[in-house]
Amino acid sequence: MSDHADAQTQGIIVSVIMPAYNEERYLAQSLDSVLNQSLKQTEIICIDDGSEDGTLEILEEYRERNEKIRVIRHAHGGQSRARNAGMEAAAGKYLLFLDSDDLLEEDALLKLVERAQRQDLDLLLYNMSPFWEDPSMDSTGESYRRFYQRSRDPEYEQVNTGLSLQEILIRNGDYQPSACAYLLKREMAASHGLSFYPGILHEDNLFTFKAMQAAERAGLYSEELYRRRLHPGSIMTTETNFNNAYGYLVCGNEMIRSAALRQGFGSFTDAQAEIIRRMQMHAAQIWSTLSDAQKEEALERVGDLSGFLYCGLENLAIRQSYAVKIEELHETLQKTYAEKSEINAKLQKTYAEKSEINAKLQKTYAEKAERGIQIKELTKQLEKSQKRLSDIENSRSYKAVKKVTGMKDRIAGRSGGEGGASG
Repeated sequence: MSDHADAQTQGIIVSVIMPAYNEERYLAQSLDSVLNQSLKQTEIICIDDGSEDGTLEILEEYRERNEKIRVIRHAHGGQSRARNAGMEAAAGKYLLFLDSDDLLEEDALLKLVERAQRQDLDLLLYNMSPFWEDPSMDSTGESYRRFYQRSRDPEYEQVNTGLSLQEILIRNGDYQPSACAYLLKREMAASHGLSFYPGILHEDNLFTFKAMQAAERAGLYSEELYRRRLHPGSIMTTETNFNNAYGYLVCGNEMIRSAALRQGFGSFTDAQAEIIRRMQMHAAQIWSTLSDAQKEEALERVGDLSGFLYCGLENLAIRQSYAVKIEELHETLQKTYAEKSEINAKLQKTYAEKSEINAKLQKTYAEKAERGIQIKELTKQLEKSQKRLSDIENSRSYKAVKKVTGMKDRIAGRSGGEGGASG
């Protein structure tokens, strides 16, 4: 039987888990994107997280019209608790998390299920594409588009362990920790006790870290199947504060705990170490931007944990500050080395030019010496010639010839004079 036929004849294959809190504006679009999927063996578990607008009414209206939709009413406790409630209620073979303002492409679930079943995957990642609620703002979202773009590495089409795939993603700069970016086998999640850490922001980082740690068979579907909506009120676009720093700090600490318990201290992969470092770096960067008054107010809210958090965040901030300074010094040193190399190159060029000038100078000196020898030789020849001429002029024969020549000149002169007179 083909993967496509399997997907269409079994019971519930995918449980789509959708927490919703005050999302009346976008909720219907998100629900429709699931109901219109070509894969029909699905359920949509919607958790109303204590909404104060018309969210619950919309969910109840959709549930009355479609038996696929299940609605869980939940006192407001945050996205982690809502997702955990959805996971406990899910019946599908696979889980997929959908934020209530985002959309799925029409054939997304069918494509993912066919690939996951064909390769018997515990975890199947896929690509996302962001879009602005207001199309006129789309030109400002280039950084978000770059964040969601992944390379086309052939290894993504192969079956890897979750940790191996994580290494490849980190190596290629393609790691995205969103829990909405993969299909997850429910049995694996249950057997490893996967759940979202309650009461923090950035909980996806920790959940994805643990999911990839647990997955024995993982892959990536290199197609954009999920549309991430960006709008001024979304988590992606809001400014950071202490809650963000706290979330990153908790995620980093829990990642260390999870890796140590499962793999043992000293057995972290390079990718895990890098992800933990990023959590600590984000926490430190955000903490360092808060004023003293903001820090005091934040620590008052966490009560008994304030001392631990203060020391942890301050130490991370100091370490991050030193890391930045070290990086700046490293860059300055590299720049100095580059300038030194440039100066050395110029110096070598100058030495080469000097050697060339010296060679020309030596050649000139040699030519000058040769010319001096030639001048001396010519001077000797000239002196010899002058002496011979002087000797000839002083000889009797020359004087006799000169005398005879003089007499002829005089005779010729008189002859010429007489001829002229007779004419």
